[in-house]
Amino acid sequence: IKGMRWTLQPLMPLLQLMISCMFTAIGGEIEFLPVSHSLIVDIKFKEDDSPLSFPVQISPNFDPKFIILEPDDAQEDLVRINETGYMGDARVALLTVQPRYKHIKVKIETGISRSGSNPLASYGRPFDDFLASLLPNFTPISSPQPRPAPTGKGWIPPSPACKIYVREDGIYHINLSDLKSAGVPIEDIDPRTFRMFNMGRVVPLFVAGESDGHFDPDDYIEFWGESYRDDYTDLNVYWLTWGSKRGERMALKDGGGKTGKIVDRCVVTEHFERNARRIGLGYISGLKSSLFWTDINLGEAKRVRLDLYGVIPNGMAKLRALFYGRSLTHHHLKLYLNGVPIGDLRWSGQTKMDFETAFPAGILRNGVNFLTMRCLLDAQSADVDQSVLDWIDVEYTRRLTAHDDLLSFKSPDLKEEVTFRLSGFSGKGVEVYRDGWVKFTNLKPRRDGSGYTLEFTDVPGGSRYIALSPDRKLKPVRIEMDTPSSLRNASNSADYLIITSDNLTDAVKRLALYRSRRLKVYVAKVGDIYDEFNYGILSPKAIRDFLRYAYFHWKRPAPSYVLLVGSVPAYRFNSFKFGFASTDNLLVCVNGDDSLPDMF
Repeated sequence: IKGMRWTLQPLMPLLQLMISCMFTAIGGEIEFLPVSHSLIVDIKFKEDDSPLSFPVQISPNFDPKFIILEPDDAQEDLVRINETGYMGDARVALLTVQPRYKHIKVKIETGISRSGSNPLASYGRPFDDFLASLLPNFTPISSPQPRPAPTGKGWIPPSPACKIYVREDGIYHINLSDLKSAGVPIEDIDPRTFRMFNMGRVVPLFVAGESDGHFDPDDYIEFWGESYRDDYTDLNVYWLTWGSKRGERMALKDGGGKTGKIVDRCVVTEHFERNARRIGLGYISGLKSSLFWTDINLGEAKRVRLDLYGVIPNGMAKLRALFYGRSLTHHHLKLYLNGVPIGDLRWSGQTKMDFETAFPAGILRNGVNFLTMRCLLDAQSADVDQSVLDWIDVEYTRRLTAHDDLLSFKSPDLKEEVTFRLSGFSGKGVEVYRDGWVKFTNLKPRRDGSGYTLEFTDVPGGSRYIALSPDRKLKPVRIEMDTPSSLRNASNSADYLIITSDNLTDAVKRLALYRSRRLKVYVAKVGDIYDEFNYGILSPKAIRDFLRYAYFHWKRPAPSYVLLVGSVPAYRFNSFKFGFASTDNLLVCVNGDDSLPDMF
């Protein structure tokens, strides 16, 4: 942003700061003379050769202009106006004046009228006191910026409801004991009204024993759960609600049917990614995460494990990987899959390297495989050569054989009916699901040597399938009852917002009481913010969305102060040179797309 600078202290968070927030500037004396819709700036430079920069308020939808009043022969390139954005409801521009003359007087057309004896009284937001000290021509605008559409996901959490936290992909199984332990009043619930949502989307359920209207000890709920990972959390949240209309259910499909073309193998792509290291890459724009699998340094050989099952050793396989240079030097990596050379990578700087190679499938092993990455010293190498691995994909032909009674695969994109043949199960109780929407019935596994094989018929069309024994079904990380909140209520209002982790709500009551002697205080639990603004999933972006919503949609005046208490995640952004850094400033940049704060 023009007119901003970075703090550059090593090992400290990166912050953007305004060049000048004080008008007693080093290198000159400034006098401001507000006139109708304009501002006259009288500057006397000292011996310093540095330009003077200071912010002024300009009217929304107004194109600011300036006229150099003195001296007469001054050139217009002495003065520059850079618009920087909004601070609160005030549109702010930065004026920079070069010290070519000892004295210069400039008239700036701002569109701001200083009418009225006490402009602050018309608005009364505490943040205005700060703006009045910062902007020489500050005048609260009588009508704030047009309100944007409600911020968030267009989502209202259901009530009553419980939240189900999951970490892995798979079929989840919830019984009576699980729900009772979470405090769900199961005795009063008709299980036919169970409904589930994830990220605002309907999730179909299989509810065993629901037809009698009671959830009995032998009844259970099943759903296809998916993992979620970003820089802040690895937990996905599913909402289970009840008490209104009948819920969406998995379709039950007879897997017997007429036997079609037998499919017992297919080409699959296994994705491997471990968010094990947090590494900053400040010279790469558009990077969405600071989490990587591992780093590889000069002279090192790093090895990562790739578990592959049902490998058919005929034909060709492919390996794709994404690397980034960490150092700004030349990079040289050699790759070995199970000891066989498959790649020689060379690139330079802090840039990405997309690698792809084809190789004989016979190199792969059924089970444990290792990719070794060796960072070599050669004629082009500097004293430092650092690179990082992000992820790996392996594409190979897989026999549809279960490993440890679990088989997950994506089918070929076939439009005709085929019969899948799945093998390698240890028992007869195998269940098959498609894309979370279909559960197959009438499956008849048969003994085949040391294990069991089953067949089912379907039109795959590129669908995902999971076949597993009952003991491979997953349990949630936790289940907890939700307490409804009302952060989207437009009648809410506050000068001072306290956002606290849920376990410290009682602890902040004394502070809230103290602040309420002069300010209107509102205490918001961070868990409620996640629920209403990010489907229950932890993210500082939800906090920013909440603050933006409160700023534009709560009863005026908008909040001026925000206090974060306890375990509240900092906003992370990819900063130039230093990579990802944490900042609380972006949480309160809610008016416009600039990085100027709109609250304290």
